[in-house]
Amino acid sequence: MSTVPDGLYEYGGVPVGMAVLQPRDVRWVYATADTALHKKLLETTPDGNRLHTTVAAAHTATTASRNDVVFLTPETHNQTATITWSNSNTHLIGMHNGSRWANSCIIQNTSASTVVPVFTLSGSNCLIKNIHFKNAVGSNAANLTGVRVSGAGNLFENCWFEGPCDNSVADLATARTVQIGGGGNVFRDCVFGSTSVFRSAANALVEYYTTTYRATFENCIFYSQIDATTPYMIYIKSGKAQGSQFYKKCTFVAHSTGLAIAMASLFGAQTSDSTGMHLLHDCQAYNITSADDSDGANWPGLSIYWNNYTVTAATAGRGIVATG
Repeated sequence: MSTVPDGLYEYGGVPVGMAVLQPRDVRWVYATADTALHKKLLETTPDGNRLHTTVAAAHTATTASRNDVVFLTPETHNQTATITWSNSNTHLIGMHNGSRWANSCIIQNTSASTVVPVFTLSGSNCLIKNIHFKNAVGSNAANLTGVRVSGAGNLFENCWFEGPCDNSVADLATARTVQIGGGGNVFRDCVFGSTSVFRSAANALVEYYTTTYRATFENCIFYSQIDATTPYMIYIKSGKAQGSQFYKKCTFVAHSTGLAIAMASLFGAQTSDSTGMHLLHDCQAYNITSADDSDGANWPGLSIYWNNYTVTAATAGRGIVATG
C-alpha cells in the first residue's frame, strides 16, 4: 500500500494521519462534478463510488461504529437541507492546513434556502475536524441556528463556527450559532462567532438547549462584534446545564467600534433550577463587564467559578469577586 503527500490514499492504503482511527471505509465530498479542485486526483482512488457531491450522500454511504471517515474538499458546500450526522464513530475531516481563521472547507446555508440548523450531530463518539460552519449567509431571518449537537462523546477540533453572518439574524434574540446537549462533548481549538457582522440583540454564540453534562471547551476563542451591550457569549436554557461544564484556556472577546460598547454579561440564562457549575480555568475575557446577567434570581444553585474567583451572591451588580 502507498500514500500520497496530501493525505489521500490509493491502492488500499490508509490515509496519512488516519492510523489511529483505522477507518474501515474512506469517502470524499466535492462540491461540483466539473470544477472540484481535487476531482481528478480523487478519481485515482480504487473505487469511484467513494466520491460524493454532498456531505449528506457521503454520510448515508457510511456505516456506524466502524470509524468510517469522510474528507471534505477545501471549497464551499452550500446546503439546501439540514445535514444530520447520525452514524456514531463516523468522522468528518476537512482537507485543510489547520488554521482556525482561514478555513476554506465551508459548510453553509444561504439566503436561497431555510436550513435550520445547517448541521446536526446526533451520533456519538465522532470526530469533526477542520470544518468551517457558516450560518445565516445572506438575508434570511429564518436561519437562526448553525450547528446543533445532541449526541455524546463527540470531539470538534479546529473548527470555526461562524455566525450569524447576516444582520437580519444578528439582530434577533433567538439566534444561536451553536446549540449543545448530550454528555461529554468536547470543543478543542475552535472559534465561535463572526468577525464582520455586529450583534445587537440578546442572542448567543453557544446555547445549552437541552440537558447537557460535562461539555468541555479547550483553548477556544469566542469572538463577537457588538453594537449593543445585550448579546451573550453563552446562554443556558432553564435547567439544561447539569453537573459541571468545563472551559480551559478559552478567550472571550467582545469587540465594538472604538471599544465604545462593552458586552454586559458573558453568560445569560433563563430562570434555572439547575445545580450545575461552570468551571473556567486560565480563561480571559476582554471588553465584557461581568460574568453573568445581573438578575441573581436567574441563578439559584448555579455557580460560575473562574480559577480562584467566583460570582458574588448579590442579586444585583454580580461581578467577579475574589474568594481568597
